Amino acid sequence: QRDDLITIHLGRRDISELLHRFVHAYRDNLSRQPGRLTMVDLRYPNGFALKWQASTQRRPEVTG
Repeated sequence: QRDDLITIHLGRRDISELLHRFVHAYRDNLSRQPGRLTMVDLRYPNGFALKWQASTQRRPEVTG
């Protein structure tokens, strides 16, 4: 299994509309989130669920 794949659950209805809603949300907000998106579930009527893999990069610590 590749580490860079995203699983997308679409359901059976309004697939184009659901994908459109997700793409806009991803472009406008979600792409800036830390970590890597691993799963999207678009089967909810009023939104979607996301699963993120925690970022392995550590932020530099500021001391003094």
